This record gives sequence, structure tokens and C-alpha cells, in this order.
Amino acid sequence: MTTEPDHGSTGPAALARRCATVAIAGESTGSASPGRATLVRRVVVQTVYDGYHEAGVISKPQHAAAERLANLRHTAGLGTRVCGRYGEAGGRSLSADDAEARDDYHAAMRLLTGAEQFAVLDVLCGTVLPVFREPTLRAGLDALVREWEL
Repeated sequence: MTTEPDHGSTGPAALARRCATVAIAGESTGSASPGRATLVRRVVVQTVYDGYHEAGVISKPQHAAAERLANLRHTAGLGTRVCGRYGEAGGRSLSADDAEARDDYHAAMRLLTGAEQFAVLDVLCGTVLPVFREPTLRAGLDALVREWEL
């Protein structure tokens, strides 16, 4: 069995994905263009909640709430890790920022009903919800939009 080589970011599979061109600033050191903006391709749909936003299932403020909650979850170290994270001998220790993110994440989740928590967490973990659970997802994200005034 032979397989096609990976054509990278210019291959047909990569080019078929919906992308937007965005400008990013060059790094201060080691960049070919330090301090200048470089145009790059950004894949539009990277997460389940990105896909829901593109499909019109959730609104822009709901998408912002999902993204903020996902960032808190990641910063708090509650998401799936692809490599080890080592702490002190007595166990994993959190930095002040990690602990604050963990507290903010749990405070946000406490605003939601049990069903809303499961729907939102499923989407953050990459699970596509059945259609009948989408209203529950929207209700949970709406609660976060109101709390965070997004």
C-alpha cells in the first residue's frame, strides 16, 4: 500500500479548507520581518464551536463566550494535555495565573444548569452535539454572555 506524501500548507487538502488571510506581527528576534506585519492563512474552523458559529448555530457573542471559557479551561490545566506537566514533589502546583483561571472557570460553570454544563463541556472537548441539545448549548452560552457582558 502506498500513500501520497503530505503536501503541507500548499497541498490540495489544506487549500480546500476555508481560510481567512490575517496579518500577524513579526517576532522581535529570529523573524524574517521583525516588527512588520506578515500575511498568513488562518483556518476559519478549528474547533467545534468555530463550526457552530460558521453554521449559524451560535451567535458571535456566544462564540466569544465559548472561546473565553475554553481559554480559561486550558490556562487552568483542566484540558487534555499532549505532554507531561511536572510540579513539586508533593504533586502538581499551580501558578497564581493558573489558579485564578481555574477559579474563574469553575465560577463560570456554576452559573449553568447541569444540562448546560454537560452541553458546553462537550463542545469544549470537541464533541459535536445532537441537534436536540443545541438549544441547551445556546442557553448555557447565553448565561455566560450575560455574566461577562459580551
